[in-house]
Amino acid sequence: MPRLLSLWLDFGAKVTEEEEKKPRESSQIKNTLSNLNKMMAELTEVLPPYQFLVAFSQLVSRVTHPNMDVFHHLEVIVLKLLKYFPQQALWMMIAISKSTYSERQMRCKGILDKAM
Repeated sequence: MPRLLSLWLDFGAKVTEEEEKKPRESSQIKNTLSNLNKMMAELTEVLPPYQFLVAFSQLVSRVTHPNMDVFHHLEVIVLKLLKYFPQQALWMMIAISKSTYSERQMRCKGILDKAM
């Protein structure tokens, strides 16, 4: 699971980077990312939540992902983990909410607000 998440999150960041460099030439990789996002949404529904819990620290570390579509799917996974494993997940989220990086704080607060 951690490797799959790394590939998905890294590719999403690369797509955002390419869009900024060459906005007209990025349609094919945008379609690929869209397909990956759909696949991750399906996996989120089908796989038991504990499969994602193994990579929770990896997911939380990417809470400031530059691609908003990827962030939305990431947020859904984190919310699901907060629902099913609150005792394990809240500790990490509380630590992230105290970050000195303001965007990380805001996104973490948004996720926690949705979880309540």
